[in-house]
Amino acid sequence: MNQVIPKPISKREEENAIFKAFLQETPGFAGERLEKWEQPNDENEFRDVRCITITGQKIGVELSKWLNEAQIADAKKIERIHGSIRSAVGSQGDNMTKHIYYLLLSPKSNAPVKPNDEGPLRKELFRCIEEVDARWLSEPSWHNPPGYRAASDQLSTFPMLQKYLDSILFVPRKRFTGWPNVKLVEETWPRGQNWILFRNRSGSYSIDDMLQPLIDSIARKKRRYSRMGTGFDSLYLIVYYNNLAAIYNTPIETPDSESLRLYFIEHGPQPFKQIFIFVAPGSVLTLF
Repeated sequence: MNQVIPKPISKREEENAIFKAFLQETPGFAGERLEKWEQPNDENEFRDVRCITITGQKIGVELSKWLNEAQIADAKKIERIHGSIRSAVGSQGDNMTKHIYYLLLSPKSNAPVKPNDEGPLRKELFRCIEEVDARWLSEPSWHNPPGYRAASDQLSTFPMLQKYLDSILFVPRKRFTGWPNVKLVEETWPRGQNWILFRNRSGSYSIDDMLQPLIDSIARKKRRYSRMGTGFDSLYLIVYYNNLAAIYNTPIETPDSESLRLYFIEHGPQPFKQIFIFVAPGSVLTLF
């Protein structure tokens, strides 16, 4: 249930993969097919991709990431906090409780666990689990979904848990299922798998969370290339939403292309013949 983070690749490797995927979706983006294309030897050199079309036209392509950097920084901070708690908990062993199916921890967002607190936190967590499991039968309100949520103020006898956690959700083994023929089932957590887990990141989403970074990304490229000659017959911009954005950023929907088109036509010169938004793989939106 832990999220798999892709292995980092270089800027050059990512741009190579993005452009290949873009060509598969839109091979005639420049009005005709390409004869060949290449990346400059120096990744900081002007133009990310240089192309020659089948009629000999010289095409320059710039690529720009569509990311919300602030969201990514917040998400990575949460990952570090999760990692520090995971390290403190250490090996979980098999779930041998009688009444608890699994746990969901909700860490506080202030800081990772300090090294000196790791041992006490682990001891308190497993002692807390033992106490909750022992009390379970005498607490009928815990028996129904979603179980028992111990908020921070209920963890006063566990100072390390209270210091680092907002809450712990204890999910019951026994639950009713099978509507309308309801029956009580008892779940057993798979052996060898972690059963002390974390709540997924959540929060309210707004279209502006990703729309403004998209506008900023395009505007930066326009300002840069409006001040210099291109040296190409035409210049194109591909703004791409990559795996990093998919993992850490607000889920996106197709932007309102007409509104974006009007915005960029009205604001300054157009160094780019066309601007594409590429949600890799499988979706290409042409702005103008």
